[in-house]
Amino acid sequence: MNNIAVIHYEYQPDQSLPPISETISSNSTNIQFIDAILIATKSANTVLANIDETIVYTVFIQNNGSTTTNSIFFTDIIEDGTVFIPGSVIVNNTVIPAADPNIGFSIPNIMSGQATTITFQVSVTNLPVANPTPNTANIVYDFIFNPDFAPIQKSTTSNTT
Repeated sequence: MNNIAVIHYEYQPDQSLPPISETISSNSTNIQFIDAILIATKSANTVLANIDETIVYTVFIQNNGSTTTNSIFFTDIIEDGTVFIPGSVIVNNTVIPAADPNIGFSIPNIMSGQATTITFQVSVTNLPVANPTPNTANIVYDFIFNPDFAPIQKSTTSNTT
């Protein structure tokens, strides 16, 4: 953001003459706003599922901020009636064999204007108590506002599927 102060003033050095109006401007200052803003959008490959079917969840995480997000930790508690399929987590087209959304896992930093896609699968084991079953993903992350200070931590929650 660029900021300039402008001063309008009048003075009258001679009372027999009309006032003189003038305007002056200050020097320009430039202020950079630094923030990391992650937006998480979650979707599923189906809105209806039967017992023994597989549901594929996709979480698209976009960095709409002005700086890179760091130390990103992703969790997504698997709801009653479903069980996580081990080895099904994919982050940006790379399988992460040991990742489990129930306990959470780290994902790579996301630069400003960039995005990350996470997919994982669950199997429907029985009818859940809450039907339909609402589900959200949670992301905790930080960013560096000033290298002389500790990173600022933030969190976000996806939409509900």
